[in-house]
Amino acid sequence: MAASLPAGLNSSAQPSPPPRNYSSMHAAPPPSSFATLHPSQENIRKEVEDEIRNLHSENQVTVAKAAAALVMVATLPSAEPYLLPAVTQLSLLLENAGSIHVRRNACAALTAIMNASLHHYIAVAESSHLMERLLQCLENEDGDKGLQINVVAAVTVLAQRGEGLQVIKETEADVKLLSLLECTDDASLEEEITDALCALAVHQEMRSHLVMKGAVSRLAVKLRTDSSEICVRVLLGLGMLCGSSQEAQEQLAETDSAIGTLLHLIKSDDPDIRAIAHDLFAALCSNKQVKPKIEHVLRRNRATKDI
Repeated sequence: MAASLPAGLNSSAQPSPPPRNYSSMHAAPPPSSFATLHPSQENIRKEVEDEIRNLHSENQVTVAKAAAALVMVATLPSAEPYLLPAVTQLSLLLENAGSIHVRRNACAALTAIMNASLHHYIAVAESSHLMERLLQCLENEDGDKGLQINVVAAVTVLAQRGEGLQVIKETEADVKLLSLLECTDDASLEEEITDALCALAVHQEMRSHLVMKGAVSRLAVKLRTDSSEICVRVLLGLGMLCGSSQEAQEQLAETDSAIGTLLHLIKSDDPDIRAIAHDLFAALCSNKQVKPKIEHVLRRNRATKDI
């Protein structure tokens, strides 16, 4: 299925499974009171408060399961009034937890709480040192892809409003994402990063900033991916950056093989790839500085066919 631009507050962040010496290889099950289809308001309040207390446990298994449970309960509208007290401890766990699984789940829980409501989003986005801690997790020495994916998913949600954009710009989180995109070959992580960059590029005020930081060339390299999901996301991002920016168009044209790759994508069997690539190529053709490069590639392609 083709990707679409982020709409509303949503994220793919997932709780981490326990490590291999735990009793289960899946995310912690929801508390027992969630087994019924319609848990009472009192049960929800009690379970949320219990899990928040468990976040302070010295037992890493207990903490990881508590954070995973909060990911699930945060999807219940009736849980909204009780979630905010978890934010400070979840943020601290990003920095101080010894277990990679605790950090994965804490990150996913913060993302789930941001998704609960605008009020919750603002509370998390404005919490002290949040982005610094997220970036520490992004650069974790273990290189854990699950943790990195959850961090990027959190950044994607933060990018959807001004409060989050402010901390992203202040900490240059966008630059860290671009650097990670350049050096990773993990498809799931690439997909998550391109989602985050699209969420940033939606905002007009971020586009020139991203162009200045080298987003165009780094995204363009990923056009040669074998993944249609990543390709669509990259095209969407480039479309937003290059649609009305001559500077971005010229950067794209200067990127090795970008014009030839676009010509190939215009003939793709995927209708979304074909349509977005066509629009992006049309934007390049409208730029007088780029047009000679396009004509050169077309002549070279014709000459190659004639051989």
